[in-house]
Amino acid sequence: MRVTFVDESVRDARRRVERVLDRYLPRVAQATWTGFLSNEALRTVAGALRARASRNTAVACFVSGRNNGAPVFHIGSRHRFGRRGQYAINVRQRRKPSRTAMPGFRQLKACLEMAALLHDVGKSAHQFQRALRKTGENTGAVRHELISTLFLIEMSRAFDDGDALWRGLAGGPDAATLEAAYDRAAARAARLSPGDPLPELHWDGSRPAVSAVVLLIAVHHRLLEAELTSNAVSFHTRAHVRSDASPGPHRAREAAHANASSVFRDDRFQRRLQRAATELRDAFAAPTALTPDTAYAYGRLCLMLGDQDASARGQQRVSDDDGGLFANTSSAPERPGALAEPLIDHLKAVAHRTRAHALMLQRSQHAFPRVTPDALPEALTEPPCAGRFAWQGDAVERLRGHEARGAGFFGVAIVPTGGGKTRGAPAALHAATGRCRFVLGLGLRSLTLQSGTAYTGEVGFASADVATIIGDETARRLHDLDRTGGGDRAGTNAEAPAVDDLVVAGGAGRAAALDDADDRELDDAELAELGGDPGGDPDRALPRTVETALQGAWGRERADRLLRTPVVAATVDQLMAAADARSSRYLHAMLRLATSDLILDEIDAYDAVDDAAILRLVYLAGVFGRAVVLASATTPPEIARAFHRAYAAGYSAHAALTGGADHVLTAWLTDDPALTTVEAVEPERFGERHRAITERFVQQHQQAPARRFAEIVTPDEPGETAAFDAMIAAARRMHHRHAQVIDDGVRVSVGVVRVANVRTCRDLARHLARSGVPDTIVGVACYHARLLGLVRFHTERMLDEMLVRKGPNGATAPARHPRVQALIDTAKARGVGEVMVLVVATPVEETGRDHDFDYAVLEPSSTRSIIQLAGRVGRHRDVVPDAPNIAILQTPMSYARGDQSPHYQRPGVETPFREGVKGATPAKLSSAKIDELIDVQALRTRIDGRFWLLDPWDGVGELPQAEHRLLRSFLETGSFRAARFATDPDLPFSAWMPRHQPFRLSDVETAFFLDLEPGAERAWRVVSDDDAKAPPHTNVVEDAETPFAEAVWPLLDLDLDRAFSAMQRTFPGEARTTVCRKLLAFTAPGDLVGQRPASARIEHEVLFGADRVRGA
Repeated sequence: MRVTFVDESVRDARRRVERVLDRYLPRVAQATWTGFLSNEALRTVAGALRARASRNTAVACFVSGRNNGAPVFHIGSRHRFGRRGQYAINVRQRRKPSRTAMPGFRQLKACLEMAALLHDVGKSAHQFQRALRKTGENTGAVRHELISTLFLIEMSRAFDDGDALWRGLAGGPDAATLEAAYDRAAARAARLSPGDPLPELHWDGSRPAVSAVVLLIAVHHRLLEAELTSNAVSFHTRAHVRSDASPGPHRAREAAHANASSVFRDDRFQRRLQRAATELRDAFAAPTALTPDTAYAYGRLCLMLGDQDASARGQQRVSDDDGGLFANTSSAPERPGALAEPLIDHLKAVAHRTRAHALMLQRSQHAFPRVTPDALPEALTEPPCAGRFAWQGDAVERLRGHEARGAGFFGVAIVPTGGGKTRGAPAALHAATGRCRFVLGLGLRSLTLQSGTAYTGEVGFASADVATIIGDETARRLHDLDRTGGGDRAGTNAEAPAVDDLVVAGGAGRAAALDDADDRELDDAELAELGGDPGGDPDRALPRTVETALQGAWGRERADRLLRTPVVAATVDQLMAAADARSSRYLHAMLRLATSDLILDEIDAYDAVDDAAILRLVYLAGVFGRAVVLASATTPPEIARAFHRAYAAGYSAHAALTGGADHVLTAWLTDDPALTTVEAVEPERFGERHRAITERFVQQHQQAPARRFAEIVTPDEPGETAAFDAMIAAARRMHHRHAQVIDDGVRVSVGVVRVANVRTCRDLARHLARSGVPDTIVGVACYHARLLGLVRFHTERMLDEMLVRKGPNGATAPARHPRVQALIDTAKARGVGEVMVLVVATPVEETGRDHDFDYAVLEPSSTRSIIQLAGRVGRHRDVVPDAPNIAILQTPMSYARGDQSPHYQRPGVETPFREGVKGATPAKLSSAKIDELIDVQALRTRIDGRFWLLDPWDGVGELPQAEHRLLRSFLETGSFRAARFATDPDLPFSAWMPRHQPFRLSDVETAFFLDLEPGAERAWRVVSDDDAKAPPHTNVVEDAETPFAEAVWPLLDLDLDRAFSAMQRTFPGEARTTVCRKLLAFTAPGDLVGQRPASARIEHEVLFGADRVRGA
């Protein structure tokens, strides 16, 4: 391939680049080289340049005919080139607004200095020092940070107010007074039992400095446990006193000061303490600008960063035991476990590093890597102002016309599927803030992967500016194979279709060519990878304080992508550690949240408990002064109101800290420019404005013809089989109404039958396979979460190819798929005129799949499930049906089977909450019949988002009313409402909310995988955390293969062994058993490890997946 290198390096970096490139290519200008290189040679050159790169390196590589003439990769700085590789003939540095004269930050830094100096004085305890010197010893019944907290409380008791305490210490700390306070704290600690109250621990508005320092010391490792009543938070000791602790003389000896000179008599400590007290006294002489919100969000983040940063450095030391006080033991390889850092050195180091991190956030919170102006895609800078997506340009112009950049920004994008919110939300965010550094948070891995791909493809971000983070490397790799058309399809029957031998689409892809080293050109992704890790780009440099910390205890590799990449598409789980500060990933997530704006897509896709957890994330984004956009066509009003109120409360605290205006600009963005609204609205008026705008939105969309409307399906008699037959009969009616006529008069349709759970999905799919449909050729697919990963990959790939129905010939697109074509050929050969393709699926089909079906049949679970599944009917086509294209079963299947109520559960509004969840009680519906629970006449007229987007109206029905009521209780009105996190000053410091309103608290599950070890019998094994191979597990059995009726065939015809062998090539260097764990695994509910087969038997069939046997 012809390549061109352009070098804009400076100083010694230029000479290093010249020495490399002159060896491989002719120089055609002072800093330009061009010529032909093979793949291997290009890799060699790129590797040599990367190895010699520095902060002054800036090289762009162009490949003829690739990337539309733009550089295919950079080595070093991208900032010296334009987006298309243009040379900057002049550079102007913009002045950044100063954040140095902020009284709130001055008060925060003063509190942090004091907290850092005192945070570990509890390590002076006799038992802690003994444990450092004797392996295996515990560090005492009471955690050291609680002793440190009690020490400051004892100190403050001697003074009337907080100012007097700081004045006293500023006048010169008295060692005897400090030691006496420690002795009182140790004596009190010795009397504490697990669960004892700590009444002095709370935010006292009259003593903000003391409150901040005390609470920061208390939570610098763990959040405090607390009890929550309707109007108070009461902290207690359960997290800080060992559960087996009992009072006694030994407890007093444990907590008492060790037999060593105290840090309080060290001149260095006294000078530092006096200086910190003076700074606190002077800082709080001004009006208080520090709030509990900012003390928690900024303060705890900085103190924990400083502590871990300093500890990582200190633990590299090795010290001899001189009888003094130490803080930690060494991790140095020469003497691991030896005494490391003296306590006084540790306290001073933590104070220094904590202050550095506070200064970093004060001065450089907006200096983290972002998409540079020249690299912004046109979708953000020049969005369309005409046509279907004109709303994007209109919204951007309106936002640019407001003074949003000195204020908070909260957006609500009410845009239907396909309306362009993937482009519109980032464009609006950039227009409002003037920056492009954000996280797109989604609920599903599949949606996240699709969005990451859309950002680099459809939106136009450079691949180096986008990171997709889902926490599942296997899913990412399979997505990349699917996106590039790769993945060898060996194992699927790709022979020419015979009448009774149906096939799956064939074709070899990129995986088959992995061994053809130089027979093909590198693709765009492979070329981009030659630029190396973006972390090496000086334009991706983090503030120096953070760079230093990343090299320490909490790991550079893990944080690089999250912190360095300007645009991150991630599952919300990747950020939720910020809202659940008990997590070990808290620091990474919190630092990203503090420096990045936030888009939450499909915000209505979570249950009420998850929404409560996400509210905490939105509140923290407000505290950090970041912008937030909610994007969904059906955001419930309860979520919009509660999230806006939480954000506004958080931003008000940020404004107090920074001295900025307490002003939040709110935007409602819709696909109709006439409805888009941008204004500053008070939280008290937000609900009223939101209601008016969403009602106009619904009215506007109801003027268009209805594209989806329903009928109710009632089985002829009770029982599961009768319900199955009724659903299949409904599908047959829908087929006759909405099938497409193709060659020779054969009528073809593709429908989806959605049921609530895996068990019903497997049973219905197998019932359909055995019984068929009269006078019809049927292809059936079973699609749910307990398919083996490899089977699910091929199923989703097939459906994605079959059900993209865009363009003028979209209606008949499925008939051109080889799989469906085989069914059509069979129908012609048999003289049958009807071909039905039926996908039997669980709720996995409702969100994240861009499929267009002709009709849908569904088991009722919730209002949202009806809306979501209806959105998969006619999704890509502008079809106005003349008969119902949605069929809703009269009752859930549990009612049809005769099970006990509740029936609208798992999923549904009657689902019992897991143990420990507080905030509301599950609904109790008066009936199982859908026509008694919802306004069926409205469904028969039109199915759209109004049931979920608007407050319930009179006559809407009991089911939507109960769903909205549950959301209101969790978010807005209940005694334990999530909104209290943003208004109660003590609640963020406690673990109550993360414990009782957690994000995605899942049931216990056991993962199994099929081991296809060559030469051995197939074995099911439990997936373990380590790489050890578990013994065969007898709970899982291969079910007898389902017999298919004469006119029914599986859509997927898969030879599992061949398909696995082909896919294994995409995991080079990994053991076969390891790949089996990744591709041939499923999870089953319950802790099934070690149970006898009779008590927990699981049946598995390749095409229908796995589930526990009924009654097991």
